[in-house]
Amino acid sequence: MKGTIRWRNLLRFAAAYNAVYMGAAFISGQETLQFYMAFGWWGFAGMALVVGLFIFEAFRFQDKIFRDKIAEPFEAVHALCGKRMGLVFTWMVLLALVLGMVSMMAGSGAVAAENYGLPGFAGRAFVAAAAVAVVLLGLDRIVDVLGVVGPLNIALMVVVAVMAVWKMPLSVPEGMALAPELIAVKGGATWWFSAIKYAGYGLLVLIPVYMISGSQASSLREAKLSAFTQMIPLVAVWILVMCAQAGNITEVAGTEIPNVTLARLYAPALSKVFGISILLGTFSATTMSLWSLVRKLAEEGTRKYRLLTLAIGAAALVISGLLPFSKILNLSFTIVFSIGMILFGILVWGVLRRRQNEGKDEQQ
Repeated sequence: MKGTIRWRNLLRFAAAYNAVYMGAAFISGQETLQFYMAFGWWGFAGMALVVGLFIFEAFRFQDKIFRDKIAEPFEAVHALCGKRMGLVFTWMVLLALVLGMVSMMAGSGAVAAENYGLPGFAGRAFVAAAAVAVVLLGLDRIVDVLGVVGPLNIALMVVVAVMAVWKMPLSVPEGMALAPELIAVKGGATWWFSAIKYAGYGLLVLIPVYMISGSQASSLREAKLSAFTQMIPLVAVWILVMCAQAGNITEVAGTEIPNVTLARLYAPALSKVFGISILLGTFSATTMSLWSLVRKLAEEGTRKYRLLTLAIGAAALVISGLLPFSKILNLSFTIVFSIGMILFGILVWGVLRRRQNEGKDEQQ
């Protein structure tokens, strides 16, 4: 039915959304540090701007996917951008997915080194192997796995952040005042540019998740509503983590995995488990990116699909070890954001053009 809303679906979509987006960069705290904390109190303004842009992006994609019964992630890009521009953006999105996988694997290597004292390659290899194995099983299995990983990651992150806030040595205002000077690697030159950069990156890497929510929604109303509900856990955790990092800014500012530092300081019994949570986050994001990339190039279940899954997974594993996690993350955002913002501009133009046409129809 047109207006049917299944709350179980909304919860499922939110779990998948947050499992994918809370990858290594988010759960580790490195994203929060670079793109929000680096600008002090203005980081909250940046976060609000990102939330608005994310909701708009999800709304446009999920609405289009449901209305047109789109079955593949890149069909949505073609539908919104047109045939020619859609082809160009398809390859740009593929590049973004590769960079996303490389970033996630690099993050897993940093976790293995900082939290477990293992070679970085061990963490990267674990995530690569797990992602390849699940992608070989197909989309249905991926959604089931993400639906479990998402809530687990959120729960562990909340526990660590709450304990850090409870015992933090600095007040939030003190930490916010110090953060801009202590954080060397920043997401952008200004808070608003950093936010736009973050949203541009998110637009591309989240297209596979928009595909899930749009194609599996039971109604158009549900597809639209999920654009809002899937953001709720993300925003709540964002604010909590920012407060925890602000109160401990002198401890986390120079680390690769700041949230693991918080876990070691305030929840040592959970620090190892939290490290596993981050690895699960990198696995979730890597899995969805890998599936979307391979699915574009080959049909599921075929020999070509299996070979490409293995080859792309291996290539991303090698590249992810070339630079430190924080530098790979910053470089990935810089490259991908420009692509994402062009696509965002096309989404805005589509809305304006549709309203203009509707206005002409009313006048006639």
